[in-house]
Amino acid sequence: MFTRPIAIVTVAWLAAFFGAAQPASAGSGLAASWLVTYYLDPTGSMGSVQCVNFGKTGETDGVARGLWHALTLPGWKGEWVTKGEHFAWHGAYTANGETTVTYATGDFINRDQAAVTSSASLKVTSSGVVTRNTGTATMVQVARCSEAPQHHGSDPMSEF
Repeated sequence: MFTRPIAIVTVAWLAAFFGAAQPASAGSGLAASWLVTYYLDPTGSMGSVQCVNFGKTGETDGVARGLWHALTLPGWKGEWVTKGEHFAWHGAYTANGETTVTYATGDFINRDQAAVTSSASLKVTSSGVVTRNTGTATMVQVARCSEAPQHHGSDPMSEF
């Protein structure tokens, strides 16, 4: 049986602990600074921790959108969308001539906590796209990234 023990337990614990809380509205959304902790498939072991700033650029018919960038990993940036309690974000990072694309989707637990139910890091090569890793993540809103812990590990893009 395939399981993600730590990630599943973490998401289940957060959902149970905050079960009485209402999901965040589209008004609060991602437009803030978030500390993102990644958990890797298939073991659920903790990967990198990143601080990401999300800025809102617009909203149409209840779908908010914007741009994001990571202060803990300069050059890692992209776009995001939210509708109600659901969100998705994607982006790219280039280092040493190698491009990595990333995505994450998930749901808000409350105004300042979220669960990423699916994330991936994909390396773009001359022969195609190679999956570096997949997993889940937890997100906690922080006042600002400059006060958040820095990422850990030698190559944060290869750890989530």
